[in-house]
Amino acid sequence: MTALLDRDGIARLREALTTAGYTATGIAERIGPAATAAMRRNDLRAALRATDASADPLDTLIRLYVCGQTEPVDAVARALAPLPFDDALAAGLVEPCATGARAGVELEPYGDWWVVSDVSASMRPGTPLPVDHVLGVGGASTTLAQATIRRPVGTALDLGTGCGVQALHLSTHAGRVTATDVCARALRFAATTAALPPAAVLPARRVISPSAAIASAGSRSGAGSGTLLPRGAATQGGVPAAVSVVDNARGARR
Repeated sequence: MTALLDRDGIARLREALTTAGYTATGIAERIGPAATAAMRRNDLRAALRATDASADPLDTLIRLYVCGQTEPVDAVARALAPLPFDDALAAGLVEPCATGARAGVELEPYGDWWVVSDVSASMRPGTPLPVDHVLGVGGASTTLAQATIRRPVGTALDLGTGCGVQALHLSTHAGRVTATDVCARALRFAATTAALPPAAVLPARRVISPSAAIASAGSRSGAGSGTLLPRGAATQGGVPAAVSVVDNARGARR
């Protein structure tokens, strides 16, 4: 089980987000300090006012993925271009609804990265969360990231990677990171999270492979792991040749 998009789709999505300026800095500059502070308290009213009635791709992405609004399909298609809208729909990045399209995942700007997870309960009020719901960046993950000692190491293990945010942090000071989870859905999100950062924002000797955090198929739990490889690792058909995929349920290494 791989990322939500293939390598070309990931590159197109990255280009769309980068071109629009859909980053933590870009959003803060667009909506202003007061709206940014309010957004951290889950008060989205000022952000909606700052982006209201604008067809600009950044404003559309803010309303769609940050504020949880439904947007016209043509506006979403323009904001995600050059990724085709149908590809985004097939990947679950957006969902159709009666009046347009809404976010199918949370696509959260996180520093120079983007973190992919399931939409939060606040975006789907009254809808029960599925048993394999994958949380995004929250207080617990932020506390763990801040508490982790960041000395350089050769290898690191992210056990229970979830959306993959800790693996991203580990990649800044570990030569090789292995991300594992017992939830196949989490591994797909982590693979997407791992693939999205441009190589330019990663340390010179480390790059996260687009096929990292792959879930091993056929196991009872969908458990698996993928390896985040150093830059220059050989690839075969878009998959790093040195990736080790572990079926946690059976202990098999491939």
